[in-house]
Amino acid sequence: MIINEQSIDFITNQKDIITSLTLVDKTLKFLTNSPYPLKRVCTIEIEEPETIAWLNTINADEVLWDIGANMGIYTLYSAVMRNCNVYSFEPESSNYALLSKNISLNNLSDKVTALCCGLSNESSIKTLFKYCDFESSGINSVGEEIDAHLKPRKSISSQTVITFKGDELITKGIAAPQHIKIDVDGIEHLIVAGLEKTIREECKTLLIELNMNLPEHRNVVDILHGYGFKTHKELTDDTIIKNGYWKNMVNMIFSRDANTLDKIAKCYREFTQHSQDYNTYQLALLEKRSENFYQTSNPIDIEYRVRK
Repeated sequence: MIINEQSIDFITNQKDIITSLTLVDKTLKFLTNSPYPLKRVCTIEIEEPETIAWLNTINADEVLWDIGANMGIYTLYSAVMRNCNVYSFEPESSNYALLSKNISLNNLSDKVTALCCGLSNESSIKTLFKYCDFESSGINSVGEEIDAHLKPRKSISSQTVITFKGDELITKGIAAPQHIKIDVDGIEHLIVAGLEKTIREECKTLLIELNMNLPEHRNVVDILHGYGFKTHKELTDDTIIKNGYWKNMVNMIFSRDANTLDKIAKCYREFTQHSQDYNTYQLALLEKRSENFYQTSNPIDIEYRVRK
């Protein structure tokens, strides 16, 4: 069989789409060859404004562990906007490839270390089950075919991955984090168990996506309170999801310093009350048209780059 000339031309002239987003006076670049990565870029400030408010309290040169980094939206924001050092953990192969390319696009190899592995309560070789097949997708599970509510769910494909206890990585030369973000859609409680020593001795703040329907996740709150971390009731009440599949899930923020939590809550309230982008996006969510949301008031530039 001979490939037709049209196919050859398409392959030869294939280009990458680079989207540059300017926030304040700094620019972030992302590979956006398909719709969902572009949506993530456009909604970087408005999808999870509590996450941005939390990241904005991190100081330059502090260490953040981004566990479940996906394509690196918050990894890049942290490294560029906050000038902190980031370790990004992403076990899913296509997401890791996209994450790595985004790090390269922004010349961040000296600030960001990406690791293609998962974290859990044990170091092991496991199966990662995938439930979507598009770039920057989430809702994968490690070890069991389960959904974000820890209920059985049939995957569409799988991949072998390595998992580590976070505490063990510290002994292998990886810098201990002052700040930890965990968003893996299910086994957050196992990751916390594997980071017990690090959280107790090194960590100042955490943001963890928790499913408050699950006793395992509610127990995480009790454990971290026992370690001396505080939470902010009003911020939690404001940000917990009120309906739909994700009902009672929340990006819960923990800090040893109550003033830090007050600052995050204030920034969150001010942004959500005054941001037209945020209000427009919330309307899109209500009207179930958010999957095609490609709006932002931030300056955007698109570049079509021939693959080398």
